[in-house]
Amino acid sequence: MTYGGAAGGVNLWIEITYNDVDDKIETVYYSDAKSYFSMEWKDENTLYIINEEIKYPNSNRSIELEIGKEIYHESGLVCQSWLMKDQYETCYQNYRLLFRVGAGLLNKNEETKNIKGGLDMIVLLNLGSLVLGLIAWILPVVNLMRYEKQNQKNWVPLTIMSISACAISLCFQIFYNYHLVKIEDWSALMDTTGAVAFVAAVLLIVTILLNVITLIVYRDRAAK
Repeated sequence: MTYGGAAGGVNLWIEITYNDVDDKIETVYYSDAKSYFSMEWKDENTLYIINEEIKYPNSNRSIELEIGKEIYHESGLVCQSWLMKDQYETCYQNYRLLFRVGAGLLNKNEETKNIKGGLDMIVLLNLGSLVLGLIAWILPVVNLMRYEKQNQKNWVPLTIMSISACAISLCFQIFYNYHLVKIEDWSALMDTTGAVAFVAAVLLIVTILLNVITLIVYRDRAAK
C-alpha cells in the first residue's frame, strides 16, 4: 500500500492464509518496502523474507520467521498491543535490529528477542480501557451484593459511574484505533480490529445487563 503521495513510499505486509482453519488470515510481517524484496519457505513453518536496499545496509529489514510463533512489525505497535501478546511468542521491531556481518539477517539469539516495548501511550490506552471495563462490571455487582442493606441509597451514583466507566473504556479503544489510522499502521489495525470489536460488544452488553438487573431489583424494593 502506498502512502504520502508522490513523496511517500510503500508499506509492505505479508499475510498467511490457513486453508485448513476456515481460511484464517494472519499477518506476520509489516515494514516499509525496500527496493529488493523476495521470500521463500525454508520448511513448512519457517519463512525467510528479504527486504533491503542494496546501497543502504542499515535499512535491511530481512528476517527469518517461525510462522504461528513470531511476527515482525517495523513500528513495534503490535509488540506493545495487549491483544496481540498472547498470539505470538516473539515480536521484532526495527529500531533495535541486529545484523550478522555479511548475511544481513536479523540475529534472533541476541537482545532483539521478545521485545515488549515501553509503557507508552498505546499501552496506557489499552491498560486504561481494561481497568475501566472491569470497574464498569464490578460496580453493579457491588450494588447487587449490598441489596439486603436497608439503608443502601447510593446505588444510583454507582450505576452512573459504571456506565461512565464503560463509555470511557470504549472511548480509549476508539482513540487507539484512531492513532493506528493516523500513522497508517494498517497491519496492526487489521490484526486488532476484530478482537477489539468483539471485546467492546461484550463489555457493552454485560454492563447494560448488570445495570438493568440492578435497576429492576432496587425498583421492586422501593415499590414494596
